[in-house]
Amino acid sequence: MHKDLQKQLNPELFGDISGGKPRVMDAPAANQAFVTEQRVADIKLHVAKLTESFSRVVGQMNEFMKNTQGKFESVQQQMHKLEQNDQLLNMEVAQRMNHFQNKLAERHQMDMKIQEMIDRHNSVLRSYEVRMNQMQKMMAEKDATLLSAQGALNDAKMEIMKLKRF
Repeated sequence: MHKDLQKQLNPELFGDISGGKPRVMDAPAANQAFVTEQRVADIKLHVAKLTESFSRVVGQMNEFMKNTQGKFESVQQQMHKLEQNDQLLNMEVAQRMNHFQNKLAERHQMDMKIQEMIDRHNSVLRSYEVRMNQMQKMMAEKDATLLSAQGALNDAKMEIMKLKRF
């Protein structure tokens, strides 16, 4: 008795496996499969749009990075040129300062030599003035001696003339 009462599933419950027509029970499953396929298609479309947008953003980022790198390299080159110009200017200023310092040292030496010459000249002038004063004194003394000698000579001449008259 148990063998006859064996339970069997209704073969129409899950549809015909052999590929027959969908049954009445398969209509909601087919509708659900269509909705799922539609959602999958929408998701694929959305993923494709996102992929395209992402590709566009990546392309823009690559272009931006390329432009930024170019600008950065340009700025680096300009900075390098400015640094070179700065170094050249510093060297030129240092050379000019050295040249001016040398000129100033030469000028200082020349001024010292000129001052020594002026001091020697002043010393020569002072000794000349001293000698001139000594000569003037001597000349005054000689003049006085000469005047007294002339006076004595004149006196002697007068005496001689007086004596000659006698």
